[in-house]
Amino acid sequence: MKKVGIVTWFGGSNYGTSLQAYALCYKLEQYGVKPYLLQKCLSWRNVAGIFVRYIKGVNRPNSQEGFSAIKRRKIRDFKRKEFNQFPVCFGYIGRMIYTLQINNLDCIISGSDQLWNPFYTEPFLLLKNLKVKKKYSYASSIGVSEIPEVVRPMYRDALSDFEAISVRETTAIEPLKQLTNKPIIKVVDPTFLLKTEDWIQFASHSTLQQSITNQPYVLCYFIAENDFYWECVADLRKNTGINRVIVLPMKPSHFKYQYEILETAGIHDFVRLIADSSLVCTDSFHATAISINLRKEFITLLRFKYLEYASQNSRIYDLLQRYKLEDRLLKGPLTSPLKKIDYSEPMRVLDNDREKSISYIENILKKI
Repeated sequence: MKKVGIVTWFGGSNYGTSLQAYALCYKLEQYGVKPYLLQKCLSWRNVAGIFVRYIKGVNRPNSQEGFSAIKRRKIRDFKRKEFNQFPVCFGYIGRMIYTLQINNLDCIISGSDQLWNPFYTEPFLLLKNLKVKKKYSYASSIGVSEIPEVVRPMYRDALSDFEAISVRETTAIEPLKQLTNKPIIKVVDPTFLLKTEDWIQFASHSTLQQSITNQPYVLCYFIAENDFYWECVADLRKNTGINRVIVLPMKPSHFKYQYEILETAGIHDFVRLIADSSLVCTDSFHATAISINLRKEFITLLRFKYLEYASQNSRIYDLLQRYKLEDRLLKGPLTSPLKKIDYSEPMRVLDNDREKSISYIENILKKI
């Protein structure tokens, strides 16, 4: 059995990171491949830093940041059940073990999600210094329209080791072309590798009580804090006549509005809440992507200000433009009735994109 390492984000409070990791693993397993989600080998200094930050309460999971104890347990259980992982390694002996683990892999894939965003990335996410037979990327996103000059040497050096490079957004192609002579292919986000029926089956594993989703509701899932979001929610209630609002909180301010707060939703629950909703209102890329794949009514809001230096809005523009759903992006007050989405053309384009993306994966597997 072929073994493929995957370097990506997963397991945090943001549902999208785990969903995209799950989707890529799921697709690889369909080809008889055993995927392993890789974590960075830690130095003793890294371990000490993590311990100190935990003692100080820095980045400690809490319910006000969308990570209640029950949600945390559900995500932990999901990771244990769905993902293959090597034990966390640290120190000199740990690095030796880590090297042996990496050497046993047939290749490593970097992606998806914003691993290559210049404001977040690091050498490990670019697979730099990982001694492996072959390196690939799948739908890696830079999230921005330009790579700062100061980090370009790191990108240029890391990309030289890749056998093939694919990205999630069209806007990522030109900045990366300036750093490598290798072809750069656009593929779909891993969540789009699964079809509608796959996600319906996934959602069937939700443990939410039926009573939670048996009445019409607007599902709100926001990563950021923005008063404008809640003005939009009020407009949507008036526009659609749907008074019930379920909020999946991710920030402290999300608790102050008089809507139904659901802190305990796990990853299966998240997809089911989208599937059963009357309307999704979100600033999340992956909540938007899952909504499209499930052919749901949705509205997407921009998380970043126009021309903000580190803005990640380009990925939202790219997604909605690709599937001819630009009218679902709400930038101001809702002044006209919300039209139903005709999914015939978006699904035709998506089916074609999915087929090309699967071919890219198949070509990788043929070469390892």
